[in-house]
Amino acid sequence: DEVRTLAQRTQAATEEIETIIIKVQGRAQEAVGAIQTAEEKTNSSVVSVEESAEALATISGSVGVITRMNAQIAANSMGQSQAAESINQKLEDIGAIAREASGLAHDTHGASEQLAGLARELDNLVSRFRT
Repeated sequence: DEVRTLAQRTQAATEEIETIIIKVQGRAQEAVGAIQTAEEKTNSSVVSVEESAEALATISGSVGVITRMNAQIAANSMGQSQAAESINQKLEDIGAIAREASGLAHDTHGASEQLAGLARELDNLVSRFRT
């Protein structure tokens, strides 16, 4: 009778463990899905950031051209010198902002790659539960 009771308890515990494993696997699959979705969004964001960085680089180049033009205008007219100097400062500020944004875009790209690595690592861990 004790053996039968022990067998029933063992069977119940086994079923409970199986239920827990199924729940954990389901949650892990949900997590993997969420991470994959986040990775896709991150990759999309990386592309947008890279495109923005390219646009900012073009703007930065244009700022350099405009700065040189402003220097020529200042040389030709003393009255326009103060106005050109003010514009030049603002363009330098824009250039600094563009460089800062480019650096932030690079940081975002690195973080995105790190997140993708973590997603792959989690996927590997989840696959161990499946076996």
